Amino acid sequence: MRELLIYLDNIASTPINDKVLEEMVYWLKHPANPGNRTHRMGLEAHDAIERARSQVAALVGTQAESVIFTSGATEGCNWVADWFSRFEKGSVLLPKTEHKSTLKPVLHRLPSERVETMEVALNGDVLGLEDAIAKHDAPLVCLSHGNNENGFVHDLKYWSDRTHAVNGFFFADCSQSAARLELDVDTMGVDFAVLGAHKMYGPKGMGALVVHSERIRARLKPMIYGGTQQLGLRAGTMNVAGIVGMGAAAQFLIGEKVTCRDRLIELSTFFQKEMNQAIPNVVWVGIQEGRLPGHWVFRIPGVSGAELLSKLSENLCLSLGSACTQYDEDANHVSRAMGLDAAQARESVRVGIGTQNTREELVEAIRLIKEASGV
Repeated sequence: MRELLIYLDNIASTPINDKVLEEMVYWLKHPANPGNRTHRMGLEAHDAIERARSQVAALVGTQAESVIFTSGATEGCNWVADWFSRFEKGSVLLPKTEHKSTLKPVLHRLPSERVETMEVALNGDVLGLEDAIAKHDAPLVCLSHGNNENGFVHDLKYWSDRTHAVNGFFFADCSQSAARLELDVDTMGVDFAVLGAHKMYGPKGMGALVVHSERIRARLKPMIYGGTQQLGLRAGTMNVAGIVGMGAAAQFLIGEKVTCRDRLIELSTFFQKEMNQAIPNVVWVGIQEGRLPGHWVFRIPGVSGAELLSKLSENLCLSLGSACTQYDEDANHVSRAMGLDAAQARESVRVGIGTQNTREELVEAIRLIKEASGV
């Protein structure tokens, strides 16, 4: 019999919701191309996509026409960086703790004189960002709503107001927040937002770029050229099953987000309390209050995070940070950007609690961590 395996890596990816999977299976078997609306099956596929577009829009607080489906949040980040580098004149301002899917496209596509990165305090504050915005004309300001590695939650409305005061564009990575925080991109003044379905109980390889206003959509240029899908902005035959799955996940969260968030907060509080009792010398990295629900980073002084995870890998799923940088030499860039030294960064372990987890799983996880760490 297979031993118990506890999954606490829900920041990297959430399990697909049963209803989502059920709806996807139908469309995986459905043969029609949504681009061909000369027959009923093509029309059905097209209508399913537009229904999903409305569901995703409703989840994040925008209009359906603002949602452009992509292969994931990374594609959306690259798209905005590519467009801004080629068609706008301003600089890009962002903290060093942003996800590599935002940092790397910006650093790759723009010359260094058009990019300004900021250090981040242990409490999550971006040092010098407000002053940097004030001295630039029409910059692109990039922030994660909920940071996947340090758990800090940025006030999107505060930063979008300051960005718009200098005629800039405000970009928000909402991959983590779509399933864990209240999100209304129109009210918050977000010009560009990216989403990843696999962070919100949907399928992997599916995402969306949300472009708030018609004025900005008119300025946006394609990154992928070919057919005229999605108003000519994103060519390629559309992934009907994946899109329907993302829409179904959005619909699930629309009805359950408050319940899900409350459960994540309750489980997070329980986990920290039990960890403090079991391992008194545990150190919590980053802010304690107001962080992304279900997200913790801890370190045990003198215990390597990589060695700890290696001992736990058969029974407990945790991570050292972003799944996208596990094989990157610069994988601890967020911890170091927040002021942790190299040894402290190497000790850091991320816990991602999901709504499917139980108190019993958390108690067993803590027992396994304590045993493997030898404390």
